[in-house]
Amino acid sequence: MKITQLNLWKIIATSFLLKLIKEILGVVKRNPLFFHSISCKNNGFLFTTPNITVALNKVEYISEIMMLNDTETYIKIMKNPINALTRRTRELCIKRKKNSLRIIL
Repeated sequence: MKITQLNLWKIIATSFLLKLIKEILGVVKRNPLFFHSISCKNNGFLFTTPNITVALNKVEYISEIMMLNDTETYIKIMKNPINALTRRTRELCIKRKKNSLRIIL
């Protein structure tokens, strides 16, 4: 394979970016004021996104999570509603298809 000047620049840029990302992640992991976590998970329903690591201010993250304990604003549900919503959506799609109505997404 012949290495052109453009390919060489791509290799150099990629190498530089990978080193920079590793250095930034090292700083985030060593700093106690940051919280890092995987933000996107494949939930098997609508979204299939790759796992992405995010860094958050730990104090802000904890204060926002503590808001979930507010029982006047949030209620704890015992059953995950996703399966029922998925089933109902499929039923509606089938019903529309049988009625020859056009589904616009």
